[in-house]
Amino acid sequence: MAPMMWERFEADFRDASVQSLATLLHPQSGITSRVRELDILESTLSVEGADRAMLFIAAIPRDRLRRFESTWKVSALIFQLEACIDQISFLKGLSSFYTSNVGKLEDLIVILPMELTESENTVQAIELLLKTCPKLSDLQLDLSAHRLVAKHSVMAHHKTLESLMLGTADSGSGRYYSAADLNSILNGCTKLEALAIDMPPLDLGPISKPVTDFSSNEEYGHVLAAVSAPPALRVFRILNRPAFDIEEPLSDVPVNQAAVFCQVAMQNFANHILRFVVDKGSNLQVLSIKPSEEADPAVYGTVVKDSNGHRWPEYNYIRGHTTDVTGTTTVVAHPSTNVVLDFPDLAEFMQYI
Repeated sequence: MAPMMWERFEADFRDASVQSLATLLHPQSGITSRVRELDILESTLSVEGADRAMLFIAAIPRDRLRRFESTWKVSALIFQLEACIDQISFLKGLSSFYTSNVGKLEDLIVILPMELTESENTVQAIELLLKTCPKLSDLQLDLSAHRLVAKHSVMAHHKTLESLMLGTADSGSGRYYSAADLNSILNGCTKLEALAIDMPPLDLGPISKPVTDFSSNEEYGHVLAAVSAPPALRVFRILNRPAFDIEEPLSDVPVNQAAVFCQVAMQNFANHILRFVVDKGSNLQVLSIKPSEEADPAVYGTVVKDSNGHRWPEYNYIRGHTTDVTGTTTVVAHPSTNVVLDFPDLAEFMQYI
């Protein structure tokens, strides 16, 4: 069949046989890569139909789908928009659907590319979707170099959110939510267990003799205080690392002796953060300093793992404590080489997006 005939695909997957579904999904058919507009009709009226529709949607390459439609409620579908050809139309289409239909969309992931011709309109379309869609349990926004979404669009979901990521793709933009805005967002997030955000820029000075507190940027402490508030929060992932003077003229990353200094500096930094939030009453158990995007091997390929099993720019810690001879207990950050092994349920949250 001619490729153009698959650009708009309409199907009620309740009626799809195993054989026909296998044909649609077969890589050699090339069907899913040609779909630009998808209408699943009343597929979600049955569990089998919804499952088949989800399989078909998952098989469509991320840069293809422009429009999604359904004549009935969409149940627990995950939409991940990365380099979508027409993001604005797609997002507005979803908003329009949820304005007049009841659905159970639970997880939403939006990843924007660095270069975007209609940046402001795209962010506004995301904000509209957040205001109209059902209450989410998992929201991941990586908005790259573009404007952060308004706090009110996230606040609409604070009673149901269990996992929240608000990032900027390590773009170096220095954009973050102020302590006041973050307080507004997290206020009432009684179910929130996992949070990942960009923190205010923090310069800790020379890697061999770094600053051990947040004195270079008071806002850092204010934002951490906001992070300490959600009662159920047990995982905090910082998407932007603090700045150090590496002190190696031929390298922008910690190698050789600087890698050892960095291990000590990050350990002290993690200790300070965990002690700070625990003093504020937080139940935080896991601290991760890990960008949302995987480090470029061309830049970080020469960085070796330290004795804690960490490699710049990723450091993971689990909350622990020590007790001295006087019986005084102190919170410490125990290095973790693989947080997911200790907390398997964090596998999705800890991955790169």
